[in-house]
Amino acid sequence: MTSSRRRALAAEHRERINRYLCDAVPVSGGSVGIAGAEIAHAQAIDSATTRSLYRAYKGYRIATPAGGFGNSGVASSPNISSPQAQGNVNPSATDGPMAQYKTLSTASLVCAGIYESSGANDGLPVSRIETMIARVRIDQVVNARYWIGMCKNSATPTSAFSSQTPGTPFIGFHYNNVAFTDGTFRGCTIDDTGSNITFVTTGFAPTSSTSTLFTWTTSPTGTQINFFINGTQVAVSTANIPTTTPLVLMALCDNLDLANTISITFSYQYAAML
Repeated sequence: MTSSRRRALAAEHRERINRYLCDAVPVSGGSVGIAGAEIAHAQAIDSATTRSLYRAYKGYRIATPAGGFGNSGVASSPNISSPQAQGNVNPSATDGPMAQYKTLSTASLVCAGIYESSGANDGLPVSRIETMIARVRIDQVVNARYWIGMCKNSATPTSAFSSQTPGTPFIGFHYNNVAFTDGTFRGCTIDDTGSNITFVTTGFAPTSSTSTLFTWTTSPTGTQINFFINGTQVAVSTANIPTTTPLVLMALCDNLDLANTISITFSYQYAAML
C-alpha cells in the first residue's frame, strides 16, 4: 500500500469515526467520544502495519444520559447484566454519557456489565479482528475482578467470567487485586480449548475517578496480541491466542463472591474488522 493511499484511507476512517462513534455526545466544552489522540493512535497502528484500521467495525456506545445505546457498524444491541439497578452517569468535561452496571452487594458469582449478542453469526475469529477498543471506568479496586475484551461467542460470560479460570477463549484485559496483589491490570489470552491461559503484566494501576481506554491489536499474522492502555503499549502476548474461535465484545466485573458491590461504568466498545 502506498503512503498516499494510506493517507487517503486514514482521512476516510477519521471521518467515519467522527460521524458514527464521536458525534452527538454533548458534554461541557464540546463533544467527547473517541478523541483525536485516540484516532491518531489508531492511525499510528495502521501506518505501522500497513493495514487499514476501522475499514469495517462493530460496537456500541452509550448515546444518551438515560443510558440508551447507539450502535455502529454491524453490531446488534448488547446484553446487559446489572443485578442491582443500573446507574446512569451524565456527560462530563472528559466523557460522554456512561452507564454503570452493578453486582449484588451479597456474595455472588454473577458478573455485572455488558456483552455482545452471541448468535451464530455474531462472532469474529482473531484473523478478522484488527483491534478492540473500549472506554470504561473501573469503579472499585479492592476485592474486585474485571474482564474487558472479547470472548467466545457461545459462552455465558456472566457466569464463566466470575472465575479466575473462565474456561472459554478470551483476548483482553484482566484485573483482580486478590490474585495479583500488585493491583495492576494484566493482558490476557485464553486459547481455543479454554484450558490454557496466559497473563502478561501491564504495570497499569486503575483509578476509580477517571475512565480508561483499553485497546488491543493483532499482528498481521494473528500470532501476537499487542495491549495498549490510554494509548501507550503496555504488554505483548504470543501464547495461547485463540485462532479459530468466533469472539464477541464484553466488559464485565464481579465481587469475588464477597459481600460487596462492584460496578463497571461503560462508555463504548468497538472491534475493527479486516
